Order: sequence, then C-alpha cells, then structure tokens
Amino acid sequence: MLIKFFSIMVSILVLLHCQGKPFRLITGTPGGTYEKIGHSIKINVKLKMQLLPSKGSVENLQRLQQKKADFALCQFDVYSTSVIQNPELQKEVKVILPLYYEEMHLIVDKKFENFKELNGFKIAIGGSGSGTAVTANTVLEAAGVHIKPQNIDSTAAKKLLISGQLEGFFIMTCSESDMLQDSNLGNVGKLLSLNSKTLKKLQTIQYYKASTIRKNTYTWQNEDIHTVASDVVLLARAEVPDRTISYIFHKIGQKKSLLIQEHQKWAQLDLAHARKIMSEKPEWFHPAMKELLLDESSH
Repeated sequence: MLIKFFSIMVSILVLLHCQGKPFRLITGTPGGTYEKIGHSIKINVKLKMQLLPSKGSVENLQRLQQKKADFALCQFDVYSTSVIQNPELQKEVKVILPLYYEEMHLIVDKKFENFKELNGFKIAIGGSGSGTAVTANTVLEAAGVHIKPQNIDSTAAKKLLISGQLEGFFIMTCSESDMLQDSNLGNVGKLLSLNSKTLKKLQTIQYYKASTIRKNTYTWQNEDIHTVASDVVLLARAEVPDRTISYIFHKIGQKKSLLIQEHQKWAQLDLAHARKIMSEKPEWFHPAMKELLLDESSH
C-alpha cells in the first residue's frame, strides 16, 4: 500500500512539472534507431518531452554537459571513455539505465580477408560527433591497425564503398539494420570479424562484450561475424530531480510489453545487467537509480 501511495505521489508531482517547460531528450539522426527509441519513450512515459536530433553519442554527451538537453541516448563506451578522460563529467551527467546494445559492423571491399590487411587504406570511421568514431578508434588501437581514417557518416560511406571510392566503413548499429539490407552493398562488400586476441583485449579495456552477427542476418552475409557490442544507455543531467527519474523508471517497467511491440530492442532491457554495472561504477549512476535498482532486486 505504501509503495502504491508513493508511486501515485511521484506521478502527481511529475505531471505538475509537465504543465511547464518540456524536458528535452536528444536522440540521433532522423529515421535511426535512437530516434525511434526516443519516440517510444516519449509516447509511453507520457512526459511533456521534446525530441532533439543529433549527429550521435559524442554530440549528445556534449549537449547534456552544456545543459542544452535534459536526457540523452548514448553509447556506453562513449560515456565511459569520456568519464575516464574527464572525471568531472560524472558529476554532471548520470546513467539512468542501459536499454539495449548495438554491434560494431565493419564492412569492407571483398578483396580484404582480414583486419590487418586494412593498414594504409581509406576507411570511414563515422562522422564528427558520432559514437561510431569513438568505437572505431578504440578497435583500431586494440588491433594495432593503422588506416587512413575518413570522418564520413555511414550513409555517405556506404555509397562511396559501392561506387569504389572507399575501401570500407565502420558503423555502430543494431544487427539487422535496414540501412545494411542492400544487395548493392553485398555485391562489392563483406563484413569482417575481429580476431580472438582483439576481442579479448577490448573486453578488458572497455564496457564491450563479445557478440556474433549470425550468418544470413543480412541477405548478402554468408558467415558468422565475431565482433563487439556496446550498451546504449539513457543518460540524464545530474540536476534532474529524483522524482522524475523514479517516474520514468517505473513507467518503462510498466510499459515494457508495449515498448517491445514498438521496437524489438526493448526486449534487451535487463535490470540484472544494470545492477551489475552499477555495482562496479555506482558513482556513474543517478542517485535515484541506486535505490530504485536495489528495490527491484528485492522483489
């Protein structure tokens, strides 16, 4: 009864806020997964919320720091790398929840057989402000491969690879990405796997996990691809009130089945995984989440 009363009071307080200035959630490029996930949050959480487009995770994090947004979607490797480089960031921007994960894809010309052969070639690592660029540079360093990096976004890079003007491109995206379901891409390109040594190294230096893009995930893919995946996290400015964070958390839990219907990636939301990360890095999480996740674990 007490928990129910508390939930009602939180809802009332947050709904009162909704009469004023809307919260700002920064997502990603128009039509992309981040935008779709952001839209599902806005519709199901039922907060007065403005969705803002962006070039990617790096820009999202910067705009949170600049107080140009209240919430953001961001690759967890981008957040963790940024916090390690600038410890003050963890005081300004906090994790609410890891929502789902996306895989690193490396699509290259068919003439390449392995990662080492990319040395000296022009490979697109993502546009400025994108999380793909952060992941690509981390992977390249771990593999000891030295390419001629091109700051080109994945949409443009795909066209350049197909036309023979580029040797390959990185993209952090969900497997079964619509953008990669293109037979023209398969005519000239292939996915490359990371070797086991590079995979192990990445898992020790960042919050990456080994992942497999299964054969035939894309119509032109004829073998399993071994790569890494990173969580996509929902972030908030540290000043966002505890009651608002609590409201969002409970609404996501209540509406999870509807969220999954809107986007299958919501099925990857795992509170046990969130608690594991929080146990390792409690200072990265919003204060409200520490209590909320512990409460959930006791139920």
